[in-house]
Amino acid sequence: MEFYQEIRPHRLVVTGSPGAGKTVLALELLLALLDSRREDDPIPIRISAASWNTNLSLEKLLIDQLVDAYGLSGVTARHMVETRHVLPVLDGLDEMDTEDTPLAESRAAAALEWCNSYQDGRAGSSLVLTCRADYYEELANAGQRILDAARIEVHPPSSDQICAFLIRRVKYPHRWQAVTNAIAENSSETLTRTLSTPWQLTLAIAAYDTMGDPDDLLSITGDRALSEHLVERFIPAVTQLSSRRNKKAPYESDDVTRWLAELANYLNLNAGNTLGGRVMSGTDIVLHHLWPLGGHRIPRLVDATLAVLAAVPCCIIVYALSPHSGRQGITILAYTMAANIIFASIFYSRWWPHPQRLNFRRMGSRSGFRSVITGLLGGVSMGFVAALLFGPAIGLVGGLLYWVTYGGSFGLTGDIKDDRVEIEGPEGPLRHDALSALLFGLTSGPLYGLSVAASADSLIFWATFSMTVGIANGATAGALFRSPRIAVIFGLFSGLASGISQTYTSDQVSGDLTAFLSAPAFALLVGFVILARASRRYLSFLICMRGRLPWRLNRFLRWSYNVGILRASGVAYQFRHLELQDWLAQQAGSHQHSPDSHA
Repeated sequence: MEFYQEIRPHRLVVTGSPGAGKTVLALELLLALLDSRREDDPIPIRISAASWNTNLSLEKLLIDQLVDAYGLSGVTARHMVETRHVLPVLDGLDEMDTEDTPLAESRAAAALEWCNSYQDGRAGSSLVLTCRADYYEELANAGQRILDAARIEVHPPSSDQICAFLIRRVKYPHRWQAVTNAIAENSSETLTRTLSTPWQLTLAIAAYDTMGDPDDLLSITGDRALSEHLVERFIPAVTQLSSRRNKKAPYESDDVTRWLAELANYLNLNAGNTLGGRVMSGTDIVLHHLWPLGGHRIPRLVDATLAVLAAVPCCIIVYALSPHSGRQGITILAYTMAANIIFASIFYSRWWPHPQRLNFRRMGSRSGFRSVITGLLGGVSMGFVAALLFGPAIGLVGGLLYWVTYGGSFGLTGDIKDDRVEIEGPEGPLRHDALSALLFGLTSGPLYGLSVAASADSLIFWATFSMTVGIANGATAGALFRSPRIAVIFGLFSGLASGISQTYTSDQVSGDLTAFLSAPAFALLVGFVILARASRRYLSFLICMRGRLPWRLNRFLRWSYNVGILRASGVAYQFRHLELQDWLAQQAGSHQHSPDSHA
């Protein structure tokens, strides 16, 4: 870190051979900068270069990363980037293109151009970049490199360093005596070359420290054969070690290999492709971005179907308990299904639903406070009018329902408008999304039930119900299209249409029973349909992948991280090394096809 702080400008390129420890060194620098960070220092953010759509500038990449991965608002993210309060740590420039991509047409060359245009005044802005040494040399010879940047290269360890590392890390050093002797005497060039990177050393220790005979390494000839042998033994070894620690293996090694191969093959096939305006990463396993693995259409269709099925009970229960007859009941149900089909088409058209974030600090932000106050004023206004027309009970409950549904849900969820970046791990976004939906579903459901119970006749009930339909539909449309105008228009239209159709087609409603049953139905509507969009898409993906991936995928990925197969980078899991990912992808076979590209 001292070296980085001394260079001017703070632009550093870390190069080295595959498995030399470039990413580890960059992460060590990132953590050291965070530990010593002062108030005005930039916040280091690691980004996988493979996920960069180089049609967009580095500034836009950073803004999108802050919004998508860390929950900041677009305004706050843009301010942080423009004032250079973000230090990009771009990892894996050499992973952006395939081997046959010409340098002049490569995304890596475009990325370097964007990095050079990333300025702070007349000087280059701070950044850190990692790349394989030979690939960076090719780019530099073609006139593409980071200007005004210091470069360090991670060199392989010496024979003495390899032996010392092995003796320190293994449980039974005497079992490795023949291996260390061969390395020290350089009697096995294959073994010495292969174990000259931290990654291969880690594989060797994991594969042979608790099972097998390390002397077997001496009989394998050829660098490639030895590397593949170590990778092949890695997953069975860590699975067996996990079973010893926990007395029972949570997964069989064959299942672990098959599931990880599915994910690795998906990453390799999708690297660099564009789907729904997003460049697919070849390294990042993000839970709420995995759904294309189940196909481009089926998960979205299942998502839309689940949304419709969750919305239907709220309407069916109310309609079923009203004394409809014949054609009137069919008309209402047809209206309901038509509305649900419209919503289904909206959910189907959304490629990448954003997770909601429940964060009480947002109440102190300008946007959160404005949402709460707007909801409160709207609730007071609606409650006052309803109290004059229908009595104080309905006015109070209706006002509270509006305030909680609108002010509370959008005041506590959504973007966080401050400059504190929180890294909560790969499961954080979906956990926030589900908690947001649960909280406001459980809050708004009982309030809606009370408003139904307080209704004395059909006119009052359907006025309350139509108001709720308008708010829910307007909030959903506004959140989906991120447009207040669409929210107002769709909310007013659906609310008025609902009120008019139901006033003319319904009689007295059975209040108590309707209230009792409609409360959980409305909770499901608000929570599962309106707010839990990313969680619902993830659930749809799991349904589509039954038999190909474990049902509790997040638990499996967490276990893979704990045993060292995966690593965590912000909201993404990644394979410990690209060599492991490539080997697993080969195990998956070539029967799968790459998704179609979409602009």
